[in-house]
This record gives sequence, structure tokens and C-alpha cells, in this order.
Amino acid sequence: MTRRSTGLDYCSLDEVVERKWPDRQRALEEFLGGIDYELVGPGDPSVPISDPDDQPILDAAVTSAVDVTVTGDKHFLSLGLDRPQVLNARGFLDAYGESTPNS
Repeated sequence: MTRRSTGLDYCSLDEVVERKWPDRQRALEEFLGGIDYELVGPGDPSVPISDPDDQPILDAAVTSAVDVTVTGDKHFLSLGLDRPQVLNARGFLDAYGESTPNS
């Protein structure tokens, strides 16, 4: 499965991790190095979002027809879209994570 990500999205993630959890920067790099993903550019605005800084990321997700966007951003989480489905990390793991024997 190929995951799509915007260049802006990756830069934002990198900056947030560096600012909030600098000790986890290497783990992020290893994680991203271990998955297949495609960087895509922003598309045409079709779904408005209240934070203008989030618009290019949403546009790229909609234009590229991604299935799921994983974020903790309240603007995305409040959209109520069917596609892309917008989930926080816990929601993504609950919906798509591998089940464990104790769960």
C-alpha cells in the first residue's frame, strides 16, 4: 500500500516533532523510511477549512483521493468528511491497526 503525503505535511510533521519531542526525531525518520509513500502537491480547493494554513494539505488529500488523513488538528477533525476519512492517531490504530492477542 502506498501512502500519499504532501511535502507541506511532511515538513509540518518534521517541525512539530523537532519542537515538541526532539528526542523522537530519529524514530520519525526511521518510521518514514520504512513505509512507502508518495509526495503530492496541493490541488484545487474544493472543500473549505477554517484554518487557511491547512487548506493546501486538505486540497492535496482531496485531489489525490487519499483514503485516510491522520492528524490531531481540530480543524481537520471537525470537517466530518467521508473521504478522506479524518482520524486522530488513536482512531486510526483502532480502525486499522493490527490486533493483538490481548485486545
